[in-house]
Amino acid sequence: RRLQLWWAQRLGGSRCPRAGDPPCGVVAIAGSGRGGAAFEREDLDTLGCIEACANSGVRTLLLHGTNDKNVDLNFAHHCFHFGREMCRTADAVNAGAKIALVVLAGSPHMLDV
Repeated sequence: RRLQLWWAQRLGGSRCPRAGDPPCGVVAIAGSGRGGAAFEREDLDTLGCIEACANSGVRTLLLHGTNDKNVDLNFAHHCFHFGREMCRTADAVNAGAKIALVVLAGSPHMLDV
């Protein structure tokens, strides 16, 4: 909750959501940009989630470690650039959508924060 408040304030928000409100922001997006049956069975779609967040005005923070052996850092950059384009649509701009990427030097797949 503290991270959510910090992130909302950092991006220009001032409140945390009440029950039933959409979240101030998202700091974890489960899914796979590579696809695969296991992810499809669970309906996990990284780029689709990023697009939905932008269209809903939900602020998104992508975290990625440089020592991640499971997901290439280039994919994090791809997600960021995709999200940035999604945040430029009129609906996303009007909703206040924003996205940021933080790369954590030396952190593995599950991060050391």
